[in-house]
Amino acid sequence: VRRKFDGLHQIIKESYFDAEGAPILCPRGFAANEREYDEAGNAVVQRFLDLEDQPVMISSGYAEIHREYNHLKQVTSERYFGVDGKPVALASGEYGVELGYDAVGNVYMRRYLDAKGNPMVIDKGYAEYRREYNSRRKVVKESYFGLDGEPIACVKGFASIEWEYDRAGNVTAVRYLDA
Repeated sequence: VRRKFDGLHQIIKESYFDAEGAPILCPRGFAANEREYDEAGNAVVQRFLDLEDQPVMISSGYAEIHREYNHLKQVTSERYFGVDGKPVALASGEYGVELGYDAVGNVYMRRYLDAKGNPMVIDKGYAEYRREYNSRRKVVKESYFGLDGEPIACVKGFASIEWEYDRAGNVTAVRYLDA
């Protein structure tokens, strides 16, 4: 691995090489990645490159990802782009996501976005999910919602799923609920 840094000691390029020093592709399909940062030091753009330093689609389904952050440096949105710099959909259909966090940093909400940044229903049958956690930060409930914010059944036929845990954190019960 070879890294280039900016004046603030942030990685702006990371490239991968074999034992003989020849560039190689990572398992996700890229040989290097470049990063751009905001004034708070958050990586707001990450671009993936092939062996010739050209943009390349990685196994996740995009060539570039743009992120926004809150004041706690938590990612609040991601948008995905192709090698041409245009929005691109991932396998489940979304072009981006918005994330919400609870007071202790758990992701309690994930909303899926279309190419214009509007909420959309993904192939799993919902536009958003919301989670509730116990004091051990284990998910105890996950509920699915449509474009109107109303509960909706996912393609598997349930609108919520609940988990119970023992003291060791093992799942002891799972319940599937209707809308």
